[in-house]
Amino acid sequence: MKKSFRTAIIIMLIGAVTIACQSDDTPPNKTNTALDTSKLIKVENEDLSFPFDTYKTSSLETALEAIPFSVTLPEDLPFEAAPFKVMNIYDWEKDGKKVGIELLAVSKDSQSGKSLFISASNLEPDIHGENKKTEEADITNRTTGTFTAGDSNLKFSADGIFYSITLIDDTLSEHKLKEALINIAKQILS
Repeated sequence: MKKSFRTAIIIMLIGAVTIACQSDDTPPNKTNTALDTSKLIKVENEDLSFPFDTYKTSSLETALEAIPFSVTLPEDLPFEAAPFKVMNIYDWEKDGKKVGIELLAVSKDSQSGKSLFISASNLEPDIHGENKKTEEADITNRTTGTFTAGDSNLKFSADGIFYSITLIDDTLSEHKLKEALINIAKQILS
């Protein structure tokens, strides 16, 4: 269980540090065009070398309202999960326009070590330097993603939003893991 949790944390940190910039289009169903920090708590960065701001909030609703794009959370997970928690909200260029959010759902059975991590950003990830074996994953007729078995991860984009979902579940075979990630991605896109 501890190894799975550490793996999820490492993946989150790698994802946070490797994001680059791309799109700042605001979807038609969102009224804010920039990150609304009025109800967020800024995390003081002890390592001043980070070129971005990090925010926290205890409210999922507040976080989803604050970001300048919409995120649909999956409801049908491959394990019985506690509600999603907001891990971090990032303001990549400190201007409120290039933003990322990280969400985590963990199993209600704390001994299982099962968890789901979702990262969504209106920035295209910088993936140079990754030399892991990946394969294409058909999510919908219009959306294809990249599955990385070793990381239990599926990356895809839609409407200018870039997603990375990581499922930690040691009971699933590689094939079942990929199927579960595709099912989760379909829910996010619906």
